[in-house]
Amino acid sequence: MIRTPQRVVLSLFFVAAAVVWPGARATAQGAAGTQQAAYTRDQAEAGAAVYRQTCAECHLANLRGSFEAPDLSGPSFRDGWRAATVADLLDLIRETMPPDAPRTLSEQQAASVAAYLLRENGVSPADTPLSLASPGRAFAAGDISATGATNAARPPVPGRIGTVPSPEALAEAGENRLVKLRLGYRAAYVARTARIVAEGGLSLLALREVGYQEAKSALLELPGVGEKVADCVLLFSLEKLEAFPVDVWVRRTLEERYLGGEKRPPKALAAWARDRFGRHGGYAQQYLFHRGRSEARRG
Repeated sequence: MIRTPQRVVLSLFFVAAAVVWPGARATAQGAAGTQQAAYTRDQAEAGAAVYRQTCAECHLANLRGSFEAPDLSGPSFRDGWRAATVADLLDLIRETMPPDAPRTLSEQQAASVAAYLLRENGVSPADTPLSLASPGRAFAAGDISATGATNAARPPVPGRIGTVPSPEALAEAGENRLVKLRLGYRAAYVARTARIVAEGGLSLLALREVGYQEAKSALLELPGVGEKVADCVLLFSLEKLEAFPVDVWVRRTLEERYLGGEKRPPKALAAWARDRFGRHGGYAQQYLFHRGRSEARRG
């Protein structure tokens, strides 16, 4: 539910939140918590209109997602939310969406968007409207119809179970297999980058031995790697503590608390932050990120 491509980090948090949020109320609803939550046909139609206006720019009209906005239909989405109550899903939409203006959707709009997502994931409509007080699961086992849902099983991840695939394994898997793993448009980038590394075109470990700018320049040459992704790799993997990734939360916090509301592009903000926070600015970035997310949730 973002309105501009620059705020693509919306993601409805449906990927990350699926690890933390779902199940928070699963035991609190008793037997009702095991049933499929209900919604009406009219709600889903209304939700489709809200989605097109506030969500489709980043999550796309077909709900497949783009950039950091994940897909909102299919096995990955349903599996992530299958153990969650529909109240969890509604709370998440209401409290954090859209990220540039959380809690601006009305209860009716949030419920209609959730209804639309249920419909597009194969849940059939009923006579009972969805509301913030609705019981039941977001996706109860056995209640997903074939209509409107993609139920194809996901193929195995290349490499051994429980490990991160090596560059060689990813290169061997190839773009077509990575697409089947639901990497979407990223599949081509991952396959090409893996091939470069596997064939010796770039030593990632060697980047630890060079300076920040040189390492970043090398990463930016890789397919699909932009400023933020490069800084994330530099900070979290290559020990460049001056790296300062700028996402929607960090950007908002810097602009509101340090720049008096002045808007700057992410690249300019990152340069400003490296100058302001110095060679250990990555630590500051983590505190600012945490604060931005926490304040959005507390309201």
